[in-house]
Amino acid sequence: MILAMTTSIALAWAAVGKVVALSGLTLAPSLLSCLLLLFIGNTIDEKVLVLSLGWTTGNVVTLMVFLWNTKPESTTRQHAARSSSEEWSSGLGWYFARSATGYGAGAALQSAAAGLPPSQLTAIGVVQRVNSGFATMVTNTILPRYVNRNDNNMSRKAVYRYCTAVGLVSMMAGLTFAGVAVAAGWSDWARIVCLGCAWCAAATVNAAVQRVTLRDLPPAAFRWSVIGSICVATLVVFLATSGSLNLTYLLVCYVALEIFIASALSVEMRKFSLAFTNAVPVIVLSATGVLI
Repeated sequence: MILAMTTSIALAWAAVGKVVALSGLTLAPSLLSCLLLLFIGNTIDEKVLVLSLGWTTGNVVTLMVFLWNTKPESTTRQHAARSSSEEWSSGLGWYFARSATGYGAGAALQSAAAGLPPSQLTAIGVVQRVNSGFATMVTNTILPRYVNRNDNNMSRKAVYRYCTAVGLVSMMAGLTFAGVAVAAGWSDWARIVCLGCAWCAAATVNAAVQRVTLRDLPPAAFRWSVIGSICVATLVVFLATSGSLNLTYLLVCYVALEIFIASALSVEMRKFSLAFTNAVPVIVLSATGVLI
């Protein structure tokens, strides 16, 4: 909940080009947790407690700093001035709903993954870290250079070309490695590679589209993120309770969550060709992974 609050404020700042807070959102919690681990904790239980304490304390400190520096007039969007506290509260509410449901869906997916066999849990953990690391790196380093430039038309085209390139490269790489794996008799690895590449493409494209949405659309556009998170979390809970959940279905749910939000926001921006070119490589990879 605390992280969702800090994320909502950081998103409000990112909407006007102040991306430092969003890029360094977890810096204080991570740094404090690592520092505490150096001096405290000998057993596993103590280390878990120290990490939890450091993470929580760091998030509280970050939230206090954000609240101290937050003013309604400081989050005025370029395309519509927000002079009243009601408009500020409404925008912050949508950002909070987006953050809370996103973290909630992530928690539901991770909880469901805990019920998988250890080998499958390890596989999904590796894929998740690679994808989240790549998407986060791109979001925090490359995209702000384009999204926050003054020449909106040219910068948006660069972002859209980047999204298309990521989808095509991921599709070609996934199908190539999957073909090699199938030829070698490793069909399980081929499935993981296809779905992993689909997840990477979807997550990266979603991160890019959401950055553009922050700048170009009102906060209410993030209702699609709320809808997607709730639907996918509900589906995962249903599959888990019915005993039908496996590694393939869980990876497909991760992919579906990312590409649904990216496509819906692209349509919201009237970028129908972008929604199509983003969805096709992900669908091809996902279908290939399921059918292998």
